[in-house]
Amino acid sequence: MISVHIAYSTALAQKPICVEFVPELTLEKLLKLPEIDTYLTEDLATLKVGVYGKIMPLSYVLEDNDRVEVYKEVTDELRRLYKEKKKRKK
Repeated sequence: MISVHIAYSTALAQKPICVEFVPELTLEKLLKLPEIDTYLTEDLATLKVGVYGKIMPLSYVLEDNDRVEVYKEVTDELRRLYKEKKKRKK
C-alpha cells in the first residue's frame, strides 16, 4: 500500500487527509475517491492540483508519501473571510 497526504483548505480551516491506496493511482482517480470527493465543491476540470508545491496534471501517477495540494481560486468572499480570521487572531 502507498499513502499520500492531501492538503485542502476551506475558508475556515485546512483539512489534512491521509489516504492509503494501491500503486498506479493518478491525481484524477484520487480526487474522485469518496473520502476526498465529499470535500471538493469545485469542478474537477477547473481545479489546480499540485504535489509538493508544483502544479501537476491530473494524469500524474502518485508516489508513496506525496503531499497533494488542492488549490482553490481566491474569490473576494475568501479574501474577506481570511481578513476576518486574521483580525480574530490578533
